[in-house]
Amino acid sequence: MTMLHNHERRQEIEAKMMERTLKMHAAFGIVEDTMMTGYRGREKDAQSSSAEARAGIPEDGEL
Repeated sequence: MTMLHNHERRQEIEAKMMERTLKMHAAFGIVEDTMMTGYRGREKDAQSSSAEARAGIPEDGEL
């Protein structure tokens, strides 16, 4: 193998690595968005459950 061939091969490998890295980055963005959507939903559920629980607790002097 010549130096030129090695250099060209390295450039090909680096280009493939960059392409795959960008695809993985995009895929992780989708996963992160999905996780955040679920988190926001659980956060709203927790707030409504907490409000319902507070509504059912008698105040001082109500017993």
